[in-house]
Amino acid sequence: MAKSARWAIRGHVVALRRFRQADVTSEYLGWLNAPTLNRYLRKRHWTMREAKRWVAEKLRGGPQIALFMVCRAGGDEPIGTLKLEQEIGMIHDEEGSEGGKIAVLGLLIAKPGLGYGAEAIRLGMTWARREWGVVGVRAGIHTANARSIAAFAKAGFSFSPDIVSATCR
Repeated sequence: MAKSARWAIRGHVVALRRFRQADVTSEYLGWLNAPTLNRYLRKRHWTMREAKRWVAEKLRGGPQIALFMVCRAGGDEPIGTLKLEQEIGMIHDEEGSEGGKIAVLGLLIAKPGLGYGAEAIRLGMTWARREWGVVGVRAGIHTANARSIAAFAKAGFSFSPDIVSATCR
C-alpha cells in the first residue's frame, strides 16, 4: 500500500485518489441511478445538478470529510467511490469499547462482485488511521446488502446483531 502524489493510497487491486468535481460525469451519475447499486442508498434518483451540488458540499466539508475515487490499480479507470467522515465516538466490538476519533466509511463499487470492495475498504481504513489517527472505523450497511456485508467482513469488520452497523479497529 504505497502513497504517491497522484494516489492517496494504492493497493494491489485498487487505488484511491481524491475525488474531484470533474469526476461528476454521466458515468458517475449512472452509478448513482443504477437500480442494482442505489437500492441500498438513502437517495434513489439523482440529477446531474444534485450530484454536483452534493460533491461540492463534501469537497468543501473541511478536514473531517475525505471523498475518494476508487480506481483499478495500474490505471485510472474509475470503478467506485469511497467516503470517510471523521467524528468523535465509540467503537464497540468483541475486544470491548474504545472512545476517540473514528471514521465512518461509505463505499459504492460500480462493478460489484469482482473483489474490489474489500481492498478499497482496507485502503480507506489505512488512510484514515494514517491521516486522522482514528481508533476505529464504522460503517452503516443495509441488512439485505450481502455483497457489502461480505466485503466489510473480508476487510476485518465485526457486525452488530442487526447488521446495520459494522466496526473495525
